[in-house]
Amino acid sequence: MRPSGEAVGYYFERFRETKPLFVVALETGLRRGDLLNLRWSSVDLPEGWIRVTVKKTDREAMIPISEACREALLECRRRAVLSEFVFVNDDGQPLPWTTVRRYFVLGKKLAGITRRFRFHDLRHTFGSTLASQGVSLQVIAKALGHSSVRMSERYARPSFESLREIKRALDSVRVSPPRPQSTKS
Repeated sequence: MRPSGEAVGYYFERFRETKPLFVVALETGLRRGDLLNLRWSSVDLPEGWIRVTVKKTDREAMIPISEACREALLECRRRAVLSEFVFVNDDGQPLPWTTVRRYFVLGKKLAGITRRFRFHDLRHTFGSTLASQGVSLQVIAKALGHSSVRMSERYARPSFESLREIKRALDSVRVSPPRPQSTKS
């Protein structure tokens, strides 16, 4: 496909309709099944929370709604087809995985992503972003619905900037060594 070709415009428009799903995936870290089965009853827009029971662990995940996530959810709410589910097809049924996968592959192509990048990597991006911003592993575990903090440790890859915090922490507790005094008599 040529970037300026008609086919790209057609595919981009189709992909554009599913953009809210990908934004919510990045902003919530929900697993594919939990995301595709997300119900409006789990979304509290006025208070700014998504609360879902994660299928894999049967634990509640509590995720604050970011501004980008709020906009994506509001876009879904404004659509002509309303359903108990957030991400739906024209019949009001949850989007099937095959459709989402097709749009995900298309989105990667449009973005020029050629390396291995799976849908589940959106979840990893969410966890890694939180960890690199200094969010505690306990909070990350709660947001991802993990059964233990140990499960969340995989996201804690320190950034270069966070490693500089080690120097700042050490420098703040160390007293400067005394300067030698002159021995004039």
